[in-house]
Amino acid sequence: MNIYCAVSIDTECDQGVQWRTLSPMKFTSVTDVIPNVLQKIFLKHGVMSTYLLSPEVLENPACVDVLKSLPHVELGSHLHGEFVEPLRKPVGASISDFQAMYPPEIEAAKMANLTRLFEEKMGFKPTSFRAGRWGISPHSFKILEDLGYLVDSSVTPYFTWKFPNHILDYKTALDVPYFTSAENLLVQGKMRLLQVPVTIVSHYGHMFNKSSPYLPGFAKEILIKIPLWRPMWLRPTYSDFNQMKHVIDTYISSHSDEQDIVLNMMFHSVEILPEENPYNFDQKRIGLFLNNMEKTFEYMHKRGVKFLGLSDIHPIFENRLVL
Repeated sequence: MNIYCAVSIDTECDQGVQWRTLSPMKFTSVTDVIPNVLQKIFLKHGVMSTYLLSPEVLENPACVDVLKSLPHVELGSHLHGEFVEPLRKPVGASISDFQAMYPPEIEAAKMANLTRLFEEKMGFKPTSFRAGRWGISPHSFKILEDLGYLVDSSVTPYFTWKFPNHILDYKTALDVPYFTSAENLLVQGKMRLLQVPVTIVSHYGHMFNKSSPYLPGFAKEILIKIPLWRPMWLRPTYSDFNQMKHVIDTYISSHSDEQDIVLNMMFHSVEILPEENPYNFDQKRIGLFLNNMEKTFEYMHKRGVKFLGLSDIHPIFENRLVL
């Protein structure tokens, strides 16, 4: 059994505590935090990281220079549609869009413009992607595949995201890497795009197969509302070290019959910048965040975990693609 881990980081402009874009824009989390804090920790622990870049980051020359200079990283793309044409919004607007709300032709145009911008600034095409606010649509996978992407990481198993006028329901999604379906983004299909969901465990989900007749849908709805049964993330913002250790152990144990197990830790680079995010608003909380993350990396090494970029996971599963 091989165990891998991707560390996937949404990389955006600095935000206020309400996730509202600052005017003028600031990029301290990219130009300072990434090279001087995150990368030092990653290199110390031999961690391969994947930075998923939002359009406004790609438009900032200082950010591009820093990101292009980083060793041992993968760079992918991340769509917050407010920051790219068509229908681009002004600086200072709240980040409230998600691509599932766009008509298919607008989503495709925004994705094409983001990908073109990335290639122009970085000198190569991105092959990994995550939708802003987890907001993939029924059309997203075909758009991504047509643009040459290999991996998407927008699915959050066991979670439903409720926004005004839209619901993103991932409760029944697979929690392992799977080649996507053009008809249903939550199930295995025949596309070449690999979905690498964020690692989230739920006790009900790992005690019962999702298709089990012994746990009907209404029972799952009840269990997920009970604190003991709530999903737990491999995310230093939401979980301390003991909780992330539990996530790792539970996930590995529940998939012990798999030849290859993939963990996917995520967070935002801005979460390590005081007063610029709604989670870690002071240096004490940021210190706890970083300490929990480092202890988790140390534990992963003890469990024999190998760190990869998101796109490196694609060839591991490629021979399982059913055409």
